[in-house]
Amino acid sequence: MPKGTDRVEFGASQALSWPRLCVLCLSPATEEVSTLIGGCRIPYCDPCHAKVQRLRLILRARLADPGVKLLKSKRPGITAVRFSNPQYADAFRKANSLIP
Repeated sequence: MPKGTDRVEFGASQALSWPRLCVLCLSPATEEVSTLIGGCRIPYCDPCHAKVQRLRLILRARLADPGVKLLKSKRPGITAVRFSNPQYADAFRKANSLIP
């Protein structure tokens, strides 16, 4: 897979729709965490959501959600995110008609 396929950029005010798949394993999503990116909550399946919650409890801090990282963009009005799963990044682009 070409380098950078896991990075997605979109307009900061753009309404987004997140595919109803877990951002980590691509199973059907059953949970959404409270973190908002693009006005939507990040979807996880039950086992991955449990792992994320355990990680937060162990470290006793609210961490960025595994699977999605909010990046700094040099262009004003643009939000950039990096997905740990490139296949989810592709599904996200298709759901929001974004060009890679």
